[in-house]
Amino acid sequence: DPAVAQFIELLLRQAFENGWPLFCVITHWPKEWFNQWENSIGIAGSIKRLKDEGLISESWAAQSLPNLGEKLKSLINKDFPGLTQEQLNLIYHRTGGNPLLYVEIRNWLSSRQRYFRNRDTLDEMNDSGLSAIKEKEFQLHELVRDRLKDAPQEVQNAISIGSIQGIRFAASLTREIADELAQKNTEKGLQDARRPHAFVESFEPNIFEFSQRCIYDVASDILLDSFSNEDVNSALLTVVRNTLDNPLLAKQLASSELELVLRVAINLYIQMGIIDDGY
Repeated sequence: DPAVAQFIELLLRQAFENGWPLFCVITHWPKEWFNQWENSIGIAGSIKRLKDEGLISESWAAQSLPNLGEKLKSLINKDFPGLTQEQLNLIYHRTGGNPLLYVEIRNWLSSRQRYFRNRDTLDEMNDSGLSAIKEKEFQLHELVRDRLKDAPQEVQNAISIGSIQGIRFAASLTREIADELAQKNTEKGLQDARRPHAFVESFEPNIFEFSQRCIYDVASDILLDSFSNEDVNSALLTVVRNTLDNPLLAKQLASSELELVLRVAINLYIQMGIIDDGY
């Protein structure tokens, strides 16, 4: 809303010029924030102008909301004290440390006593509850799905193909799998997925990581909207074999990239029965 952005800019400007003790918290989807900042529009554009004028410190920067990580386990244990350690870990795994998603899961489970032993939510979950929590898609997943589907096709393809490797994935392996699946513009898709869409982050060269567990879950699910399991596994097997059978190619990979390739190869070979899961 342009009127809101103008009001916020005027309010902040007056506060800085007059020394008012004003505290503002503004939340924003990353994609729209980056777009507004780049084009100097909206609330992000207002803050950028104030920063350029020196009213806001040069050191100021927008902050990404962090996941709670392992701290979330204590909240889960408090809400559901009867869970076994395996069940607690399963719920935590589904949240990916995201407190908003946990609130959804907590409210959903709390209203479904049938998923707990003796229909008591303070007791451990039963088998039906475990199956349900593994398969349930929550509102946050639906919201992420909508945003993914609104992204360009090369972004969708790049991160859904990347999800084959897990939450962390190598750009080189993703590009090669995409080539086997006859997909183009994979590099652009990966870069756009990082900025402006913020679906993934890159903390080291050629390695990407999904910014939220729920984004990874949705990306791995939409993979099958574009490709069959057979085509994906065939492409994956071809790329893994080409990489591992070519010592010169393998040596060109950074250790973190090679580690991901080996992990993918082991999981694939276990699925195919080439090696057993006790490997």
